[in-house]
Amino acid sequence: MEDLTRCGLSRWNTWNITRWLFPLLAGIFYILGFPSFLPFNFFLFPIIGLVLLFRCILVDINVDANSEITGTHRDLKAELISLIIFFVVINFVGYGWLSQTLQEFGEISPPINYLLATFYFLIVMPHYWVFWLLLILGERFLKKIKIKNKYKNKSNNVVIMNIILALLFVLCEYYIPVLFPPPYLGHAFMQITPYLGMAPVAGVPLFSFVSFWLVLSLVGFSRKQKQKQKDFLAPVVFLLFLCCNFLYPLPRLQEGISPKSTPQQGTRIRIVQANVGSVFK
Repeated sequence: MEDLTRCGLSRWNTWNITRWLFPLLAGIFYILGFPSFLPFNFFLFPIIGLVLLFRCILVDINVDANSEITGTHRDLKAELISLIIFFVVINFVGYGWLSQTLQEFGEISPPINYLLATFYFLIVMPHYWVFWLLLILGERFLKKIKIKNKYKNKSNNVVIMNIILALLFVLCEYYIPVLFPPPYLGHAFMQITPYLGMAPVAGVPLFSFVSFWLVLSLVGFSRKQKQKQKDFLAPVVFLLFLCCNFLYPLPRLQEGISPKSTPQQGTRIRIVQANVGSVFK
């Protein structure tokens, strides 16, 4: 009886930490990668935040001993709670100005403006909701058709799966419309300007892809797996990616160029109004 009680308490403590504390810390770390009222920020913090978040969401995705892509019992309700906690933190820290904006420009008086601003967490970063739903549908589809991986090397299985998931994440991030421009994962790298040598290659999606690939790899390192399936390629690629950015910085635009002078070689940039997303304008 005591063993059952200890087992139940142990499971409850594990659920309590991973489903409540991890998403809370994930939101704090993620928003610390961007300018806010918080005292400091660092461009690698969003990666740490997403590792904590997806440690709760991707904990049950496996590649079994027969090289078959499967998934054990997933607690979708707990995963939903984790996402909600994460978005509430992002909304509170990064979009605290919404209530004043609704009152000033929308003429919505308190407490309605605060209520509407609070529920904005539901659509603050909609691409995460879409990505989560695609993960659920994809896992069920693979289990239904009982697809087997043709690759015998288990490490290759994990690398390929992580690359596919990272590409799917970037596609969701790039194509899912938003109301206000959210802090995309790749935006955090703007802190190291002008050391963004890879930016002209593919812009923000490239930085988001490499970062999220690293996130999936670190999530794999944090899991206890019998087969020791780890993605060692992602950290290597990420370090090489950082080195390329620092070795080939963006060329600086010269100051004081007259309109009639020949333009120097520089970086083409696009400046947009940072409020309502372009899709909804």
